[in-house]
Amino acid sequence: MARFLKTLTGLTLGLLVAGMMFGQALASEDSIQKKVIDGYSVELSFPDGELQEGHNKATVRIHDSRGQPVIGAVVSIGAGRHEAEQDSGNSGGQQGGGHNMGTSGASAASAPAGIGIQMEHMVAGGAGEHIGEVGLASPGEWMVEVGFNHGGRERTASFVVHVEDHGPNWTVIWGFVGLIMVVLTTAAVTRKKVKASPSPEEVS
Repeated sequence: MARFLKTLTGLTLGLLVAGMMFGQALASEDSIQKKVIDGYSVELSFPDGELQEGHNKATVRIHDSRGQPVIGAVVSIGAGRHEAEQDSGNSGGQQGGGHNMGTSGASAASAPAGIGIQMEHMVAGGAGEHIGEVGLASPGEWMVEVGFNHGGRERTASFVVHVEDHGPNWTVIWGFVGLIMVVLTTAAVTRKKVKASPSPEEVS
């Protein structure tokens, strides 16, 4: 019985660890993206990791072609539904302005903010850093646009992000079920041992 409890406890802990690792893997997705616009490197990141329905904290870092932080830029951010179709002639990219995910090593053409996207002003933080929030109302793909004005010219970097439609995390749920089973089994074994023990009257 002791070996069974040890095995069950090990399996339960394994399920819980697997669930946490799965959550961390999801959190890393879409957390950092980069685009190059007219020589400016624009990095979009989400400090909280995995994107959720509702408001998500966002950080934008802008560097010039020499890799120096851009100071004094006016930056805004907004999001709208992404409905661009895949461009079969482009290797992995999205049609219309190169809205590909991940790091882009090539320059992308600057474009005005998408129609219907409400842009919100971001607050300047550290050197070349700006902080704000972006609202993602429902699961699915969204186009997050970062507009910045530097040197008297307005530029826009577009990023495609995804909000997962998460159901129950069965790994974590079964981990807790296993933990409850360990507790109940341990209690049952302890109770059985107590009943099997002779009473003081029987010993005397």
